[in-house]
Amino acid sequence: YEYSSLATCDPNNDQCVNLVPSNDDYANAETVSCGSTVTSSTVYASIDGVDATSSDIWYQFTGTGDLVKISLCGSGFDTYLRVYEEINGSILVDENDDAGWGSACDLANGGQGANRSELDFNAQIGKDYRIQISGYGSNVGNVAMVVTCNVVYGCMDSQATNYDMTATVDDGSCTYCSDNIVVLTLG
Repeated sequence: YEYSSLATCDPNNDQCVNLVPSNDDYANAETVSCGSTVTSSTVYASIDGVDATSSDIWYQFTGTGDLVKISLCGSGFDTYLRVYEEINGSILVDENDDAGWGSACDLANGGQGANRSELDFNAQIGKDYRIQISGYGSNVGNVAMVVTCNVVYGCMDSQATNYDMTATVDDGSCTYCSDNIVVLTLG
C-alpha cells in the first residue's frame, strides 16, 4: 500500500483510511436539506475557499423558498460560516464568525458557544447554495451542523407569558410572571 500523511493505515492488514473529508473542496460539496444534521471535521481538510484562512469543508443546499437557519452550535471549535449563491461563480449571501455572548448558541453550550457560528438566509426556490465551514484564524476541529427550514423565532417555553406555539427556534425572549404578583378581584 501507498503511504500518505493524510491516511491512517493498519500495517497488519494493509487497509488504509483516508482522513481527508470527501467534501474537502467546493466541487465535491455534500448535499444537505431541510432537517439535516451532519457531523464532520476540518482537521485534515485543505484550504480552498476564497475567504478561508483555515481548512474548510463544503455542503450544497437547494433553496426551498424558506427562511433557513444554519447552525454550528454543536461544533467543537471557533467556527466561521459562509453561504454562497451559485450563479456564474459564487456570490456571498451571508457569513458569520460568532453567534455572540448570550446568544442561544452560547447558552446551549453552557456559556462556551459564543464563538460558534450560525446564520439565517432566505433561500430562493430551486436556487443552489454552497455552505462553507472553516475555523476562525487557523482553528480546525469537529463540526456539527444543523439545517432548519421554515424558521419562526419566538419563546418556546409553554410556562412563559409570551409563549409562541408556532416558534421553531427559541430566541431567548421568554418572559415570566413574578412570584410576587398579587391578584385583586374587585366586585
